[in-house]
Amino acid sequence: MNVRFGSTSPYSGTPLPEGAETMEEAQAEGLETELDELLNEAASTTDEDERQELYEEISEYISEEAYAPFGPAFSPAQVVRDGVYGPGLTEPIPALAVNQQVLYDRVWIEQE
Repeated sequence: MNVRFGSTSPYSGTPLPEGAETMEEAQAEGLETELDELLNEAASTTDEDERQELYEEISEYISEEAYAPFGPAFSPAQVVRDGVYGPGLTEPIPALAVNQQVLYDRVWIEQE
């Protein structure tokens, strides 16, 4: 979230904190926006309910300020039968990419 919405991230589309002309200046002076504070608070809590509430507040803030569109999340599903095995079906795939798909080139069917 901070990469896209933190005020001092080079990839952010959000404004710098008040009183800063550059991201380096904001960082050096420890300036933050309200959104920065919410993002930091959400990332630092271990309470799942509190984190959920904070991320809902963050989503509403980002939406109200029109920093990004919020559309439906892509949630792929796979249907398999007994005896079919492979990464993404019966084994987890490491989260190295944003969107993991079944690695069909490594799927195999158990022979009877």
